[in-house]
Amino acid sequence: MKNILILIHCYYPGYKAGGPQNTVKQIVETYGNKSNISILTKNHDVGEKTPYELETNCWILVGNAKVKYLSDKKYNLKSISKAYKDFDMIYACGIFEVGTILILIIHRFSGKKKKDLYVASMGVFSKGALSLLDS
Repeated sequence: MKNILILIHCYYPGYKAGGPQNTVKQIVETYGNKSNISILTKNHDVGEKTPYELETNCWILVGNAKVKYLSDKKYNLKSISKAYKDFDMIYACGIFEVGTILILIIHRFSGKKKKDLYVASMGVFSKGALSLLDS
């Protein structure tokens, strides 16, 4: 089985990120029994500072995936680089998200065999999202 790391800035039990969270949840439900999926995310919802009431900074089982909820301070180059080493494939959500930018830097300068790396734009280039730039 492939070991897959998903980077997303917000995951369940949060709900304010909407579409990206739902996409990742569907990926986990569909492929979680066929691959070892782990999710690296922040420990609070979008726009919130209050952390979720669950264990942070360690891997916990949530549905068909292991999830590591990190504080803003711990969601950094060091934590993401450490996680990068343990996975065969990386799926980063959001072109402009900090985690995506950091994983791209780590991937580019990794001296080891390159891993499969996929970056999902998560709708940032959709007509609706781009129309927000005009306002």
